[in-house]
Amino acid sequence: MKKYPYPTYKKADIGDYLKVFACTAVMTQPIMSLIMKEGRSYYTKDIFGIVYNLVKYTALGFIFGILYSTIRTFDLNDSFSYQKYRRSNWSNLFVSTI
Repeated sequence: MKKYPYPTYKKADIGDYLKVFACTAVMTQPIMSLIMKEGRSYYTKDIFGIVYNLVKYTALGFIFGILYSTIRTFDLNDSFSYQKYRRSNWSNLFVSTI
């Protein structure tokens, strides 16, 4: 039986919640743009316009969520090593870079 360097089970953490929030926020952008169409009050357009612009900054939360989940998943002894992580996942990192 093959032993994995990390647990095969997965518990949700703050990184997972950040990723879900960021993806959901980005998916609501088309809905918000429909709400801001002609025929709405300026107050409604202003509110949804502000929210629409703030959604652009959820990419930072998504990136932080990925890093947080990766470090938590691969850190079993409170000593995460990025070099060891790159060695064990070089094919995943290399193919996605190309």
